[in-house]
Amino acid sequence: MRTGAARIAVIWCIAIGLLTVTPAAQAADPFFGMFTTNLDRPAAQLDADLDAHARTGVGLLREHVYWDRIERAPGVFDFNGAEVVLGGLSLRALLPGGFLEQLYDRGAATFFDTLALHPYGENVGTVVLHIQRARAIATAKNDANVPLRVTEYGFATGGASGWTTTPACQAALIAATTRELSARRAEFLLRGIIQLQWQDRAGPPNPWPNFTGLVNVDGSPKPALAAFTDAVAGRPAASGTSVAEVCPPQYRG
Repeated sequence: MRTGAARIAVIWCIAIGLLTVTPAAQAADPFFGMFTTNLDRPAAQLDADLDAHARTGVGLLREHVYWDRIERAPGVFDFNGAEVVLGGLSLRALLPGGFLEQLYDRGAATFFDTLALHPYGENVGTVVLHIQRARAIATAKNDANVPLRVTEYGFATGGASGWTTTPACQAALIAATTRELSARRAEFLLRGIIQLQWQDRAGPPNPWPNFTGLVNVDGSPKPALAAFTDAVAGRPAASGTSVAEVCPPQYRG
């Protein structure tokens, strides 16, 4: 698969679809992406949701795509002009002797075009360190030029994890991470970054991914929505909204 696959409208990532979107009102940048809502929602609600996504400036949507929708008849599917993205790797996969090194040692490099990573951390510096670790592993395994996608990043306002914080700090961290990765896209060979996620999800109180949205369960905006939109547009943080100003010390690295 390592043939320099062209960018196309739909990018398959195991059971995840990444769809490029171009709002009519602006030229969206497909470098910036969003883990979006369920595309099975009623058409009117889905249209409103997608319009809201587009207003943030993102040019890429990540959505679950189930295999029975791809292979509708036995053996009938087509992944040709397609970018094959390795399933997003957790932080444990980057440990010495971990999953990524083992994949390379077993010759997996010829079967994917792009590495994918979920570099969660308490602060922007930790996110960057995880990306640097992935790049170092690829380089050590003679795959220095492989592109990388951050198929999940973000911070939560609820649940139990090291990256759960206040709404104001969440906004600052998401914006700062978005700006940092955008500025270093050439250095890290980044093809794109995907914010997890658009909307908080109802459910048990503990799972932190339920609280990583830019809007609340009821659709009302968190501070993160405006902060993310400004970061995608390249606008600087407003006074009083930076990580240093609104976050506890452990989030300032």
